[in-house]
Amino acid sequence: MAVAYGNLAILTEGTLGTSPYGAVTGAADLGYKSVADVGLGASSMTLVGAQQISLGDILSNPSVAMQQIMDNAQSNAVPMAIGAITCNTGAKIFRKVMAKPFREANKFIRPLGLGVRL
Repeated sequence: MAVAYGNLAILTEGTLGTSPYGAVTGAADLGYKSVADVGLGASSMTLVGAQQISLGDILSNPSVAMQQIMDNAQSNAVPMAIGAITCNTGAKIFRKVMAKPFREANKFIRPLGLGVRL
């Protein structure tokens, strides 16, 4: 369960710029804002709220959100891959190193009849 959450966190940080919790509960603030330059007499549109994309952003402005997600995925592909490989390799090593201690602990827990094991 912890490895699955770790992989989910790596993906949401890389693509959405926030944690899994933040992706669900974050504010829907993605969009374009008009910025005027009085000195030049020109105005332009700038993207706001793209640092952290939430489910609300995806539902309220899907085309802009998906474009930003694709841009984030392309720019963060290598760090996400390294993070996923490191997380999964570490979990495998941890399971192998801790197999005997967990087995010994389970010998003491099993007679208690709690239905729990490590």
